[in-house]
Amino acid sequence: MSPAHPVDLYVLIMEMLESELGCYATLQYESRSPGPISDRPNPFTNNKVDLGFMSAASYMKLRKNKAEYVELLPVTPVFAHQMNVENKPGYFSDIIIHRDKIAHNVNTLLDLRGCTFAYSDGGSLSGLKIVLKTLKEKGENASFFGSHLKSGSHLASAQMVLTKQADCAAVDSTTLLYSKKFMQDGGKDIVTLETLGRLPPYAIVVNSRLPDNLKKAMTEVFLTVPCDLYYKRQFAKYGLIKFETNSDGAYDGEAAQMWSIQDEKLTVPYY
Repeated sequence: MSPAHPVDLYVLIMEMLESELGCYATLQYESRSPGPISDRPNPFTNNKVDLGFMSAASYMKLRKNKAEYVELLPVTPVFAHQMNVENKPGYFSDIIIHRDKIAHNVNTLLDLRGCTFAYSDGGSLSGLKIVLKTLKEKGENASFFGSHLKSGSHLASAQMVLTKQADCAAVDSTTLLYSKKFMQDGGKDIVTLETLGRLPPYAIVVNSRLPDNLKKAMTEVFLTVPCDLYYKRQFAKYGLIKFETNSDGAYDGEAAQMWSIQDEKLTVPYY
């Protein structure tokens, strides 16, 4: 499982773990959801998965539901972004528009009133919830946009803006960074209007049944091996700078409040 990031990144991580831990692994890639699919048995509880990469929102949902045998590994990837000058854990939400919108005096989020907004899914922190939170802080509500399109993924949201099916979208900054080079003309017609965040770190989750010494060894591999020149170069292709320590505290406080924002009725005030 993984967020909407390239599968090749997770192949590289798997190969690194196999090499350093002297084990064999099989990669299961779930492109339909940034975490366990809600209407299916939890793969950690069913003992089908040992290690999982997922969005912060997906982990927070598992934690709230007290999913059995789900344990946060105390480490998280750190990705490059123009706002992440200190190279800290966490990521951002980029509000994007088509370049043509600039000619219509669209310069800030508040200039998008009445526009068609695309978002990945209702549970996404970067795709929707931080936008609702920001609108509330600016005295607006969920009826700010003229219409909403649920795209199914951050990449699909970006493509909707590129092809003008949507006027704007909020997308995971890491997904946008890597995927633009594969879009038409390198995605040059996509412009980042504003950046929101920082959002909680991506979660790396382990099956709590694993031996403690193995969990500790995996953590040490993540924190040390990517510093090796070979892996540093390989991870740089995906904008991944390093791995840093992580803890459950990163998903409390403001993060938990944002995650609790409901989206069932986007056309009416949600507060």
